[in-house]
Amino acid sequence: MSYLTDDGKVKCAVCGKAFGNISPSHLKLHDMTVEDYKMKFPGAEFIGEKAAARRRLTVSKAEIFPETKQLKTKAEKEDDKVNQTDDEKIKYPAKRRIFKFLRDYFPNIKDNYEIQKKTLLGQIEFCIMSDLADPVRKIDFEFPDAFWHNPGFYYHNAVRIDRLTEAGWKVIKISGVDPDKDDLLKAIKGLY
Repeated sequence: MSYLTDDGKVKCAVCGKAFGNISPSHLKLHDMTVEDYKMKFPGAEFIGEKAAARRRLTVSKAEIFPETKQLKTKAEKEDDKVNQTDDEKIKYPAKRRIFKFLRDYFPNIKDNYEIQKKTLLGQIEFCIMSDLADPVRKIDFEFPDAFWHNPGFYYHNAVRIDRLTEAGWKVIKISGVDPDKDDLLKAIKGLY
């Protein structure tokens, strides 16, 4: 039995509705997986003729224009993320430049580091997302004028600094929208 329609679509063997292709999300509506569907309806098509033609056209374009950027699978994207260095993961060029500079003085520096203080029972007393931090030396680098600054969702900056200081962290505020090396050296003087 063919589930293809005259207008180039494919009918769902369960409900009879016509689609470009039978997707896993549609099959979930019937509490089925692709494997369940294949077992219950052997030989049933999953893709209509129009959608199949579009896929063939896409493949032929890739063969004709091999230099065209091919989309990566989710697994390939995850592999790329794993293989990136810490500074390559930073989205903003100015922040990446500052990170690389500070890393020469603070090799354990982290981007968007989550600083937590826990109670004796292990409950989180507070959690603050820092701009850059050296968790080994407990130094938090704050850039309040930068557009990529993590302003804190729960605490005003003064409260935030008090909380970090109480937890044993040293807070270094570096002013300026895009601080240069001299500004950074002044701010970290005596720490390295």
